[in-house]
Amino acid sequence: MRTKRIYGWIMGLFGLLLLVGCQPKYPGYQRTEEGLYVRFIETDSTRPKPAQGDFLKLAMDCFLRDSLLYSSSAKGESPRIQLKPSGFRGDILSGLALMREGDSASFLVQADSAWNAMFGAVPGTVSIRPKDRIRYEIRLEKIQTKEDFQLEVEALYESIRSQSEADFQAYLEQQQIDAKPTENGVYCWTTQAGNGRRPSSGDLVEVNYVGRFLDGTVFDSTYRDDSCFRFVLGNGYVIPGWEEVLPRMQVGSRITALIPFAMAYGDHTVGRIPPYSNLVYDIALQKITDSEEVERQYRERMETVKAQSKADFQAYLEAHHISETPTPSGLFILRKQPGNGRHAGAGMKARIRFEAQTLDGVRMGVSEEPYQEVVIGKGAVLAGVDEGLLSMSEGETVTLLIPYPLAYGAMGYGNIPPYTNILLDLQLVELLQGDENE
Repeated sequence: MRTKRIYGWIMGLFGLLLLVGCQPKYPGYQRTEEGLYVRFIETDSTRPKPAQGDFLKLAMDCFLRDSLLYSSSAKGESPRIQLKPSGFRGDILSGLALMREGDSASFLVQADSAWNAMFGAVPGTVSIRPKDRIRYEIRLEKIQTKEDFQLEVEALYESIRSQSEADFQAYLEQQQIDAKPTENGVYCWTTQAGNGRRPSSGDLVEVNYVGRFLDGTVFDSTYRDDSCFRFVLGNGYVIPGWEEVLPRMQVGSRITALIPFAMAYGDHTVGRIPPYSNLVYDIALQKITDSEEVERQYRERMETVKAQSKADFQAYLEAHHISETPTPSGLFILRKQPGNGRHAGAGMKARIRFEAQTLDGVRMGVSEEPYQEVVIGKGAVLAGVDEGLLSMSEGETVTLLIPYPLAYGAMGYGNIPPYTNILLDLQLVELLQGDENE
């Protein structure tokens, strides 16, 4: 009898362990093949499902360990998300693809993957553990095709534009503004006379200003940090309305300018300024530096930058003990991994991988995945890269130390300043020729 009781106790314990072992990881949720956990709260198989490219209007709350991260209802928002291919296995897009219009569901998404997809890295201010999941509580309120969504956006923008035009006229009447507008519809009037000269295109001007919306809300001011705003007139650094009123001012004068949205930021959102915003500026012109002096100062500054660039290049060679002989043009080609294929020639199409940075380690750019195709020796890439490729064979990897004349030179490019030396890791993946080049 004792043996039977022990046997029964063991079998009972085994059954309990088996029952516990069969419990789902997240009760009430089902796991998809991609690793997303789903629990439908309300669903109706007769309702339409979204297709790739559709826009989905959602009501959404997001939680991390039961702490609310975001609530669309609390913010008074109705987020629209375009349904696209998943960014990673088990992301929220794969969950939205399972829903139908009117459905509500709860999703559990791997937290670190979701955060990396949104921000590129996990911010230090948010503590995410390896097993954490973000819980999305979502109701799919409406499905729109891309075309219908664009029509709605256009209608919304047209409504905002019409209201903005009406608000501008109402402001003129309420403020009893009797100044004559410029040919582009900007109104300006002097609030303090000046006695200096007027600025011309190419002059450097220094101003103080306060920027306001029509309701009087200040969105920007130089007086907050007791600084002046400096820019060269006529070079497109400021909105068209400013370019139009500044030449009418004298040093020491103050004006108020009423600028319609078309002469401000138009249909763009800029910082705190929404699309189609009419703006009011109080501007004080403090100083003018004439264009010839501006040009002289610029040349002097660029000579200093140029000299520093040459010194930095030499210092890099010495600090990294680079003793290789440069090419006649000044390019340093540091061989890292030998090639085992054909040698590159002018006119060949090459598949390359590269990563570029400044000499002090600031990342500048990286090639497209899985590689980038260029034609060698035809000016399709920087002169230094062209020269480096012509010295390489298939499969070879080099580091190019490119002095500024073989990079973007004295002009710079985009956010790349003039006289920037470049360090570029380059791999010649494959050469194409013959039929492959067609």
